Amino acid sequence: MNSLGVLIGTDHTQEWLLAWWWENYKRHNTYPVACANFGMTQDAISWCQQQNIEVIPVDVFVQCTQPAYTRVWENLGGKVIWQSRKNWFKKPWAMTKTPFDKTVWIDLDCEILDTIEPLFSHCNKETVGLSPEHSSYQERVYRSSLSYPGEIIYNSGVMAFTRAQPLIETWARASVHHADRFLGDQDILSRLIFQMNHPVSEIDPIYNWHMSQGMNLDARIIHWVCASGKDFIRTYGGISKELLGFRSWLSGPN
Repeated sequence: MNSLGVLIGTDHTQEWLLAWWWENYKRHNTYPVACANFGMTQDAISWCQQQNIEVIPVDVFVQCTQPAYTRVWENLGGKVIWQSRKNWFKKPWAMTKTPFDKTVWIDLDCEILDTIEPLFSHCNKETVGLSPEHSSYQERVYRSSLSYPGEIIYNSGVMAFTRAQPLIETWARASVHHADRFLGDQDILSRLIFQMNHPVSEIDPIYNWHMSQGMNLDARIIHWVCASGKDFIRTYGGISKELLGFRSWLSGPN
């Protein structure tokens, strides 16, 4: 049987999310996990090893300059993007190093509320599994002249793929050579998909749900994007206990 596993990644600025992510993940899942090292502290590496999380070094230099459309990018992602972009563009390189035959990448700011088993059905050699950004974001990107007519922007926070997927290799190279032209890694990926007419297996948005779309009781993964999402995690620890408790109450005896 082909190996199935989950890939995550972090550096020292975001590794505080590791324990929180792991607690939510292991409550519902037992698939092995590997973590891409984008510049972690030794304490974080040791913590991963104690949880049997394989740590994978990702040593690639990405030149991220601030181009003329700085304000446009900040309007979409906030000023925090300048701290995050170098790691974003390392993500596809991490995927080329996955130790699994079928992999689900999950960002550390994703709160996992259920089994991720259905996501592996999107792993095949012909496609990659992704959820499109919600319609209001698509419109904002298009109005900002950052996407072409008919182009779909996909969110790379949750992604399903197979080992040695050619698109991942192409995306990794483009992320090194063209990072100055794109806001983030998902924008490069979306442009490649558009230009290559590459097939995508669309993941149900409940596995990459953004709270800007409103509360969804069926959400299986909540993606706490942007600085405000991280602040919510720091302050409240997510909403898994409340949401799962409410689901249990709804499914109980009438």
